[in-house]
Amino acid sequence: VSSFSFSNHYNKFINTLAPLPNLSIGDFCATRFSDDALWYRARVVMNKVNSIHIVFIDYGNSEEKSAEEIFPLIDSFARLPAMAVAC
Repeated sequence: VSSFSFSNHYNKFINTLAPLPNLSIGDFCATRFSDDALWYRARVVMNKVNSIHIVFIDYGNSEEKSAEEIFPLIDSFARLPAMAVAC
């Protein structure tokens, strides 16, 4: 999945999507990367008091997000394997 097509898909539906409820460590999600504002697949790795630490599963980078910035990952995108590999 290209980041461009994934981002375009989420941009079409952002007004109808609700943030992912009841976030748990290990949850897969969709969120925007702060550097380019494009949508990417991610995984929740830590649930802090005021923020959620996520890892972008196709690139390996991570950042802190608010719970309101984390959205459900659509099934067709969830079935694809992660592209980032831990070294």
